[in-house]
Amino acid sequence: MLCEYFKGLTLRQISQLSVERFKRERATLPTKDQTPRSPHTVNSELTTLSGILTLAVQHKLIRENPCAKVRRLTAEDAPERRLMPVEETALLESAAAGPSFLKPMIQLALWTGFRQGELIALEKTAIDLSRNVLRVVNPKWKRDRHKMEGVPMSNEARRLIEGLCQTAAGSYLLTGERGRKLKRPRSITTFRKACARAEIADLRFRDLRHEYGSRLGDVNLKKIARLMGHSNTRQTERYVHPTDEGLLAATEIAARKTTTRSTRIVPQRLSGTG
Repeated sequence: MLCEYFKGLTLRQISQLSVERFKRERATLPTKDQTPRSPHTVNSELTTLSGILTLAVQHKLIRENPCAKVRRLTAEDAPERRLMPVEETALLESAAAGPSFLKPMIQLALWTGFRQGELIALEKTAIDLSRNVLRVVNPKWKRDRHKMEGVPMSNEARRLIEGLCQTAAGSYLLTGERGRKLKRPRSITTFRKACARAEIADLRFRDLRHEYGSRLGDVNLKKIARLMGHSNTRQTERYVHPTDEGLLAATEIAARKTTTRSTRIVPQRLSGTG
């Protein structure tokens, strides 16, 4: 898409003005499904372009990155979306209607927290059954610990993966027709159709990763970060959405603790200081 838009221009001819024009046009251009393009999508495209031009600066092909002075679009975060048990059942039943890769892809997303692109690129060689770990082939971040250390597999995930290793044609775990590697647009389209059949609204595939993080909510935050491949817990906090029941349980625990400790608010050594 970037090559097509800036076709005919040299790197030096890509100016701040042309990047601003690109941003404006992409924001008003609908998607292939004729839906409004998300500001997050445009900002992601700008980030990709900026990365290319930063590399050009490092190789001294251009003096400065014209994207550096281009402001990103204002993008509001989508509301938190949890997958209710009844929705999960309906979604998996809908996905079972096909194509064959869809249901196991959804299950692995819920059981491992892998992103859609990571699941598409998942190869059999990334599975270490002897150590019971699953590794990411193409992580989103360079420092993602999923690539080298992997993530442990639950019993459900392991059984599913062992079955896929036996039935999947080719080197990829999840494949399309005739064992070919999946294309991201096809996996997105089939997921949306499955949601529509199950009458589930406003659910994105990325929400399955958030659901995985939220289900780990009773685990130490550092352990959740490790399982999700985050380099720090600040990233993890974006994925953990506690339920009302969980918040209520936390307040009950806090209330019980107050009966076993001093109710003094000001420490003893500071009392009387005013």
